Amino acid sequence: MDAILDCYFDNIFCKLERSSLMARYKRRELVSYLSTVIEGCARGEDCDVSGGARCAVMAALRYHDASKASNGSVCLMGKYHNIIYVAAKLCFDWKIQDNQIVVQLLNNIYHCERTFERLFIGAIFGTRVTYMISGWKSDFENAEENTDAIKYFLEHATEAKLEYDDMHDGSKTRFIDIPLESYGRAQPIRLAAQFSNKNLLLLLLRYGANVKINYERDEVTIETPLKQLNALCNANCSLDLSTSIIECLKILLRAIPTMATFPCSTYDGRVYVLVDTVFGLDRMYYHSKLIEEGIIPPSRTGFTPPELKHLCRCSIRDILRQNWQLPHGIQKLDIPFSLKEYLDLLED
Repeated sequence: MDAILDCYFDNIFCKLERSSLMARYKRRELVSYLSTVIEGCARGEDCDVSGGARCAVMAALRYHDASKASNGSVCLMGKYHNIIYVAAKLCFDWKIQDNQIVVQLLNNIYHCERTFERLFIGAIFGTRVTYMISGWKSDFENAEENTDAIKYFLEHATEAKLEYDDMHDGSKTRFIDIPLESYGRAQPIRLAAQFSNKNLLLLLLRYGANVKINYERDEVTIETPLKQLNALCNANCSLDLSTSIIECLKILLRAIPTMATFPCSTYDGRVYVLVDTVFGLDRMYYHSKLIEEGIIPPSRTGFTPPELKHLCRCSIRDILRQNWQLPHGIQKLDIPFSLKEYLDLLED
């Protein structure tokens, strides 16, 4: 099968126009074609389709690497780079479990783009809006498939303990926290909170996304829903407890120990708090109405101490995160199932 695939790339794909894979439907056509080849070769050679899928992905990665090497180790972009996203779709469609192959694919994306935004944006914004912002349409069908794809790549990135040199000081950033270049270099978790994508937000938190960070703007993830709810309170709007903004805030409050009250000389309807960030303590506020209506529980306001159970959850999760054991390490703990759900942020 390797010979067939190499022949295709050397004799057919090489003749396609440079921009031939810019359109999503063109990439989908190639994914469909290669999937047909995988199935046909698997039947003809009497082998499993997963092996054929691995061969197809490796052939695409070899073509990318060869074209890059021929240009002085500088990616030619266009079809020479976009073939990686065809490989990414094949990895997901065929559920390739070879961690080395998936890691090589992710490394190739980062070394050429310095971001993973094309993998994340479909899950955050949907499959259409992104084209207006960055000129790229997600290769995955809908929001659900985009989220499943993120989970698939997070599994492999966590298994391989993937980190990249993203910061100017030489410190490393995990795959899950790499900023999205075309979106103000915001981290995926911040954008998920900003656009009230509760399903993706919970997924990212479960896999250990850092709730403290926004390297470029010195803002923390929880600040966005707080600002949105403060604006509603200041405008005397009713607060629907089922809104996605409130659900996102409650999910975030599961992942932080507490917010400490900030003393102020006069009361202006605001409760000032200090939130721990990578830069130290950051001052912000939340409207008192959020406490009165039970949106922010007293134990997260700083007025009363947080529950010992919650502090233990935060501490245990921090240790598991440091050791790349989120979320699956939780299931290895010798504790009741209900506590496992609690540690995994699935329950308040």
